Amino acid sequence: MNLSPITDLLHNLAFGLAIIPPFEYSSNIMELGIIFDWDGTLVDSSEQHNQSWGQLAKEAGFLFSPEAHHEAIGSKNERLISQVFGWTQDPAQIQAIALRKEEIYREVIQKNPVKLIPGALELLVDLAKYSIPCAIGSSTPRKNIEAVFQKRPLNHYFKAIITGDDVTNSKPHPEVFLKAAKAINCPPINCIVFEDAHLGITAALAAGMKAIALTTSLPKHMFSDAHHVVSDLTEINLSELNQLLVH
Repeated sequence: MNLSPITDLLHNLAFGLAIIPPFEYSSNIMELGIIFDWDGTLVDSSEQHNQSWGQLAKEAGFLFSPEAHHEAIGSKNERLISQVFGWTQDPAQIQAIALRKEEIYREVIQKNPVKLIPGALELLVDLAKYSIPCAIGSSTPRKNIEAVFQKRPLNHYFKAIITGDDVTNSKPHPEVFLKAAKAINCPPINCIVFEDAHLGITAALAAGMKAIALTTSLPKHMFSDAHHVVSDLTEINLSELNQLLVH
């Protein structure tokens, strides 16, 4: 039977014989590693963090500026307390305040759970389908991430989780991303970082990685140095990640 290409395709589709691959990629994608920041990148937690800082300030008698916190997104608590808010310079007090803030945060999310950033689950599923190793590289404490995993079990999507507990230097230092790349056994040059903070983008670039910025926390004009900018994770797919790695 001599069918034209189009007729042949329709014939095969009708009988379930045609298989159309959803994604074609170069061999380079097999060398790709993905590193996600956490807050504002995979989970929408800004409301809960602001609530936690506000409650802590009221409890301890400090003044809290949501605007100052917003400008320093991506920083560790120790930097926020001492340099951004200017609450204290005493190391012991800084540590105690930082720990208390996260205790409050974990209490808050039990009553007001965080939501996933749109497209997060779908992207993680696609990455897992092609066995692309993923890691979390975040300034947040490990207990915070684990608390979210109790309600949203995403941990099996990540080969490594590097948190603020695992590093000495806060972003924009690249330590957290370099440790994440090492943990997933991927050269920094083959890693793509997803971030919602300009400090994180700076850290990713300092690590020698490609950087994709999400405008979930800050406006697009603050990410002029990022390789790509999206509003959320629905705007990126594996083909685009592959192209970013190749170029």
